[in-house]
Parts: sequence; C-alpha cells; structure tokens
Amino acid sequence: MDALNSPARVKVVVHYAECRLVMDDEEVTRVPDAVGSLFLDTWEYFAKGAIRNEKAYLAASTSVLIHHSRYGYVLNYAKFRIEEDGNVEIVAQYLDPKSYEAVMDETFFCRIDDGKSHGGVNLFLDN
Repeated sequence: MDALNSPARVKVVVHYAECRLVMDDEEVTRVPDAVGSLFLDTWEYFAKGAIRNEKAYLAASTSVLIHHSRYGYVLNYAKFRIEEDGNVEIVAQYLDPKSYEAVMDETFFCRIDDGKSHGGVNLFLDN
C-alpha cells in the first residue's frame, strides 16, 4: 500500500500455471502455462469492514481490445482482487466488443509469491 500511495508504479506479473483455474463452476486440472502482467494504475482499496467485507482488499481491473485466433476481435478483460492475507482472485474474460457478452470466462485463484512457495502472483515496484 505504501508503494501504491507513492508516485512509483506497481507491476503485477501472473504465472497462471501456479494458480488454480475454475471454468463453468469446475476446477480445471491442466492450467495453461501462460504469463501476463499489468500495472496497477487504477485501483480501489477497501479496509476491513468498509463495505461489510470480512478482509481488507485491493480491487483493480483493465481491458484492452485484442485479436484472438478463435474469437476474432474481443475485449480482453481482467479483474484482480488482492486480499490482505495474500490470496488473489483473477477473473479473465474475453468480451464481445459489441454486446459485451463473455465468450470466454475463467477464474484463477492464486497467492502472492512470498519467496518460499510459488503463489503465481508477483508484485514489483517500478521506479
């Protein structure tokens, strides 16, 4: 939080293969070996109890128009929920740019990598 409240930028790098993946309410046993990143430029922090939440958490999201080989042009949307205990939930969706209908919907459950165990999510300070 100190870094996010400063002029520095915080970068999130996700190693999805180190996370649990849920699609269509079922856990997927073979998680793709993919890596993604984003800067936490737009975010909101909710202290414990601020909105009847049991844990403090940081929320951030981003979307970008991409061309996918199967879906054509889609909005690549990612939503992050980083909880005070190190748990991270990532919702990744491909949205039709006209209707906003989700043509792909995945939820990853990760942890912030603490240097001892691979949690899938790494946070870096970019000066």
